[in-house]
Amino acid sequence: AFATYFKADTSFIIDETLSQQELYKKLLSIIQPNQTYAINITGVFDSLKLRSVPKQQPPFILLSDAVKYQTIFNIPTIKGTMIGFLTPNFAAALNVVGFHFHFLNDEATKGGHVLNSTIKKATIQIARMTAIELQLPNSKAFNQLNLSGVDKEQLYKAEH
Repeated sequence: AFATYFKADTSFIIDETLSQQELYKKLLSIIQPNQTYAINITGVFDSLKLRSVPKQQPPFILLSDAVKYQTIFNIPTIKGTMIGFLTPNFAAALNVVGFHFHFLNDEATKGGHVLNSTIKKATIQIARMTAIELQLPNSKAFNQLNLSGVDKEQLYKAEH
């Protein structure tokens, strides 16, 4: 998972309705494709499609299996914050490539992984990440995992 102390390099206001694909197109017109970015979008969303998987306990199952038990939420107009990252293709072994967003409403009562969104009005802040620190666990469970390759089809199904 990626985490950062967010400090925006760029900020702008969206005062028009944008689908998720229109949002991505606008963001890609501003940023560089080989960089990693943290993105904070705060405002009013016309609609959101979110998902949440049940809380997991050891022994943990694959995300591709956990999403079989997910709950999908279709939320109408709501205020809140969508946060996420844009990860370039070359970093596929570290994080999900492309845009990856999560949402939390202003009251902190609704949230989840964003499957689709429509923005009505928002402030968008972008921070280019200049370094990535990788911390690996030193546990028996981690050391015995088969990490020889990522099943891209399973990953796509889990994230979309």
